[in-house]
Amino acid sequence: MSVLRIWGRNRESNWNEYWTMNRILSASNQLSAELENRGVTVADICPKLVPHVSLSHRQVEMFISAPNFAVAEREMCEVIQKLTGCKAEPSPASSEEEFNTRARQNLLYVRQAFEPWDKNLPCLILGVDFDCGRHQKQRPAEPSRWRLINHQYDGNYNDKLLLPAMILEPKEKGKNLLAELTARFERWYGGSGFHGRPPLNAILEYREVLKRYGVDCNEAFHDNLGEGLYPIDIDTDVDIQRARELCATSLPDNLGDLLIEDGGPVRKYGANFHFAALTE
Repeated sequence: MSVLRIWGRNRESNWNEYWTMNRILSASNQLSAELENRGVTVADICPKLVPHVSLSHRQVEMFISAPNFAVAEREMCEVIQKLTGCKAEPSPASSEEEFNTRARQNLLYVRQAFEPWDKNLPCLILGVDFDCGRHQKQRPAEPSRWRLINHQYDGNYNDKLLLPAMILEPKEKGKNLLAELTARFERWYGGSGFHGRPPLNAILEYREVLKRYGVDCNEAFHDNLGEGLYPIDIDTDVDIQRARELCATSLPDNLGDLLIEDGGPVRKYGANFHFAALTE
């Protein structure tokens, strides 16, 4: 299969652009097959890079570094538009070095594609936001174990969790926690009459449930606590040990061993992991 690199920028800088590149990611297997049919081994797709100009979303550039592939580049632009609805055009870069220079100047990084999850709820997850901050340089050591969580929950303005994560098999204790969260906090927002972020009393109510299962949310409650999304602390050695009591899936002492950066494992506490229970 041909290598297709799909580039993007921190989603916080331009959400429209972020979702545009998600469209490309979702079609990456088909696009790679089209490249292979044309004899192209490596290609790049990035957002349209025009400085100081406000662009409408769904505009991208296609770059093929090998010579004599101008026809394939134009054909691939047509394929991109057909498959994704994004308007594509050949990159102005004339060499791989020039393309990489433009990528660095525009703070681009290579996006990662993950298989969608089966949405089997309730469940426990452990994830990392690879599209934010320093995590853009990190990769899962075993990508096949990770799925793209796309979970709508009732929080501030009906928020959505979009996060690459591993689905963790729960022990009996974890299953009991999931069952209690599902029953205890059903219609937590609508039934309790509060909107936006939960008030302190609601957070403390949630914390009391966690404590009965040996875990806490002292730090994690900041991470978008809402009906259907229940963050749990995973920041310290003690937190990891407590999490093991909920999960049958093996977790290393250094969670960074689950990731790689610059060819090696991530140092201890070198990444922000998100540990959470998800319910309907």
